[in-house]
Amino acid sequence: MTLATVLSPAEQRLRELTTEFAGTWRHSLDLAVQIGSVLLEVRRDKGYGEFGPWVEANFELGGLRSAQNFMRLAQPEHASTLAQLEPGTSVDRAVKALRHNGHQRPASLPPAASRTVEPLLRFMPPNTPTATIVRSMLRVFFPDAATALDMTYGLGNFWTTPNTAHVEVAVSEHDFRRLPFPEDCFDGALFDPPHLADSGEDSPMRERFGTYTEAELPDTIMEGCKEAWRVASLGCIVKITNHVHGEHFIHERAWVLYALDQEPFD
Repeated sequence: MTLATVLSPAEQRLRELTTEFAGTWRHSLDLAVQIGSVLLEVRRDKGYGEFGPWVEANFELGGLRSAQNFMRLAQPEHASTLAQLEPGTSVDRAVKALRHNGHQRPASLPPAASRTVEPLLRFMPPNTPTATIVRSMLRVFFPDAATALDMTYGLGNFWTTPNTAHVEVAVSEHDFRRLPFPEDCFDGALFDPPHLADSGEDSPMRERFGTYTEAELPDTIMEGCKEAWRVASLGCIVKITNHVHGEHFIHERAWVLYALDQEPFD
């Protein structure tokens, strides 16, 4: 018995392009842009939930991170930057050029004499205000960041005011699982999803932050993580809580690892 796989026109075109790309002595940047354009088409057809697994199973030029680089090259707003590159520029160098072009406005720091020394994150006392922790994390992990998207602003506990950090903060009121922003449009993204499932009708946590069923929560958090990773060019901060619920250990950190296929710095 033979199992036949039917490819969509975009998938068939992608297979042809990747075969051509892999067989060329010098990887053509024009060809890479074409591959990225078709990947964007496939992603639109399949949706974010199916696209990642599809890439891992079918994209012959690497995993999801590689596919994201090809798609970044195909973004219309990057065409002018790519046009200025020397002929024969490799895909890796082109991707680095795009990242550099997006980070030419590092945040200005105050004079050295007036700077506040940030404490080491692991040694902050338990009563440290959340806004202080967030500010310190941004300074330590993303010192060049100039912009950040708060995907789950809520009561604004990440900030004393939206601009207490050395970044310009954009507040999103959209569904964090489906943000209407292009890739890499912010330097950083901050994501603080509901941590608890099945909160009761009278629960203060439900009233403040909403709730999901136990079955919904993993996919909800993973989808938000993927969106945070997609819209941020430098990286993201995800606040999660490993805890026990209904006598079961809820390992939310593992959901982040699975969603991003990245080992967090901390």
